[in-house]
Amino acid sequence: MFSKRLLADIKDRISIVGYIGERVPLKRAGRNYKGCCPFHNEKTPSFNVSDEKGIFHCFGCGEGGDVIAFAMKFDGLSFSEAVRHLAGRAGIEIPANLDPKEAAREEESSRKKRYMLRINEIARDWFASRLSDENVGAKARRYLQGRGISEEIWKQHFLGYADNSWEMLSAHLAAKGAPVSCAAELGLVKKRDGGGHYDFFRNRIMFPIISARGEVLGFSGRALDGDEPAKYINSPDSLIYHKSNCVYGLNRAQGAIRTADCAVLVEGNIDLIALHQAGLENVVAPLGTALTAGHVRLIKRMTRNITVVFDGDEAGRRAAARALEVFLAEGVSPRVAPL
Repeated sequence: MFSKRLLADIKDRISIVGYIGERVPLKRAGRNYKGCCPFHNEKTPSFNVSDEKGIFHCFGCGEGGDVIAFAMKFDGLSFSEAVRHLAGRAGIEIPANLDPKEAAREEESSRKKRYMLRINEIARDWFASRLSDENVGAKARRYLQGRGISEEIWKQHFLGYADNSWEMLSAHLAAKGAPVSCAAELGLVKKRDGGGHYDFFRNRIMFPIISARGEVLGFSGRALDGDEPAKYINSPDSLIYHKSNCVYGLNRAQGAIRTADCAVLVEGNIDLIALHQAGLENVVAPLGTALTAGHVRLIKRMTRNITVVFDGDEAGRRAAARALEVFLAEGVSPRVAPL
């Protein structure tokens, strides 16, 4: 599908140590680099990376290959997606010489992903504009101010507001030419029994879920009124978002986590933002669900030093105890800071 020369150019231009080192903590070991394998649980590093040979290999689980193989396994990409991702990073243009059927499938999948990411960007900007609106967003701004969250911080985190209207976002997306089928898959709108669509998120503070690469994958909405059946509701799993493998705040926290070689795990989005406002940025939070193995694997790619800070009430203590089981099953021994 891709020429051998193209693949060789990609591997020549991209340092495998540099690429993997952005995702897995590595330390020099002679002529190579070493770290704990991101693909299985281990306490003694057996994961080796060689720039000289352009390969990685784990002597514990046997995983190995070149930088393309790593991108496929670590980032969950297909071969074609990994090649295109790395080619873009290396500044290499890919010629249009793919098998027509394969090229059509890849283009359709890539186009749909692009549509979905763009739709989420449009929704993020819409929610932000509603929060900033002097009249529409007044209630939501009072709530944030009451929680001690400054305007500067909520703008840094692209917070927004989904008002109580039933179809203003739907109309806005339609006006922007967004495919309604994609918007429905993303959970932004729901289909009416009698035809048409209505807005799914209403009367909620909106927290965009942003990937390590800065892509808007989905949303987490916090209720403003106590009579709502669920305090938080989140986007459903989709082509671009999987809640069991995403944590809130990773886009801003990843650099701080690697610098500090430590991550702080809190329960809620507001907890995370309050800590950021206090100057602690190596903080992430699970997204409206119990901690999963996927969350732990995501965090331990950056550090194995993790402190759990959950609420001090009985529910928080139970959640921390459940989280410990997940961490230990993944070979990580976290600290717990009881409140």
